[in-house]
Amino acid sequence: MTRQTHPDLLRLEAAQKRQELADTLDQLMARTDLRARAAQMDYRPVILVAAAVGAAAVAAGVLLTLARHGGRNGGRNGGGSRGVNRGVNSLRARCEGWWR
Repeated sequence: MTRQTHPDLLRLEAAQKRQELADTLDQLMARTDLRARAAQMDYRPVILVAAAVGAAAVAAGVLLTLARHGGRNGGRNGGGSRGVNRGVNSLRARCEGWWR
């Protein structure tokens, strides 16, 4: 086995340090590449939350409409526990002649 001289060891250590620095630089570049990180991001949870909020808003709107139109006399005196069924019937009656 050949014995490495002092300058050979220094060259070898310098080459190893250069490789370590290159690897570190590559890792830092990957962290700061916002376009690549955005392309890898998973948007499914965001879409699911937005859909759930939208569905809740639609359901609340339907329930409020039925409660408003569900009271006695076609909803003019406020809603009640029976108001939802009356509200559905009232809306059906109002909508039947609408397009004719």
